Amino acid sequence: MRLLSIFLLLPIFLWANVAVDFETFKNMALKESLFLKNRKLKTEISKKEKEIALRYKNPTFELETSRFDTELDSIKNGYRGTISQPVRLFGVSEELKSFSNAKISLSVAIYKKQKANFLKILEKAYTDYVYKKRLLGLIKEELEIAKKVVLIAKERYKNGTGTKAKFLQASLERAEIENAILSYENELFMTYQNLLSIAGIKKKVALKDAFLYDFSSIKLKNLKSPEVKIASKKREFYLKEAKISKRLIKEIDIFAEYEKEPEQKIARFGVALELPLFNLKKEEEQIARIKALQSLFEGDYIKNFQSIKIDSLRESLKNLKNIYHQQKKLLKKEMELLELFKEGYAISKGSLLDLLDAKNRLLKTKRKILSVMKKCNDYIIELNYLQGFYNE
Repeated sequence: MRLLSIFLLLPIFLWANVAVDFETFKNMALKESLFLKNRKLKTEISKKEKEIALRYKNPTFELETSRFDTELDSIKNGYRGTISQPVRLFGVSEELKSFSNAKISLSVAIYKKQKANFLKILEKAYTDYVYKKRLLGLIKEELEIAKKVVLIAKERYKNGTGTKAKFLQASLERAEIENAILSYENELFMTYQNLLSIAGIKKKVALKDAFLYDFSSIKLKNLKSPEVKIASKKREFYLKEAKISKRLIKEIDIFAEYEKEPEQKIARFGVALELPLFNLKKEEEQIARIKALQSLFEGDYIKNFQSIKIDSLRESLKNLKNIYHQQKKLLKKEMELLELFKEGYAISKGSLLDLLDAKNRLLKTKRKILSVMKKCNDYIIELNYLQGFYNE
């Protein structure tokens, strides 16, 4: 039995320790996010409101009894029954249906914007996590170099070709890096917790640390941002609202009545309708059309603003790409220079300061490259959002 339990738990244990890629993590977040579940329910409310708007009103039934006192002091009874049913005029149901569909489309567009924004924030938080983890990796790499420098300084001090001061200087540099690692680890932990918080995932998940994009990931220019879609759907909604507000009479009441009195029976049939003498609903229609015009202007403003922003981001990415390639060339030279200084210092032909300076310049260049890659990812994420690639 114990062997069976271990066998059943083994896949769970292995899964908990296997690092997942971002796509898997994103699907987990989309499935578990209470934020998205809450927003999704609003679209369901809009669909139910459509059913409410399209359903017919219930008929009304009246029943009354009458008592008649005659001059001969005799008492006779009578009664009256009435039933009425509101009936929509021709075309009203179609207009209500069209208006409700526009309201649902607007609700869906708002949900898609919230989902797209969620994905954008999630990708940026993951990018920040990757950046912090790579920074931690760089400082650990720096520590390994510092350890080798300490060993070389120690050997030189022992064989008399170096001084104790140089050995202590190298040791102090290593200690400072070890202290810095603790700070970097804490920053990475906070970044990881923030990522889980945004994703709405309670359990800890091991994550791979790979940037999502590089300079070849830039897609063709396209402007279908969630904000543009919402402005378009709002305009459609207000135009439908104006159309239905324009209709003065939406329904009539058809009624039938039967009355029985002591001396006679009366049957009545008729139609009741509102007379639009004082309330012509012009203001409601005008307000809806003004809102539709506002949405049109809002959409044009958003398009212009975001188009400029897209061009700016694309130009910035071109500049970043040039910086990236320059830093890569510089890195190659600095790696060669560091090896030369390490070899020279080991055989007493170089100074410790030159070696430490070469090491620091190399790590500084690597940090610049890492910073460029983070900016590249941040800009592409923003571009993808503005161009509507998170709208699905």
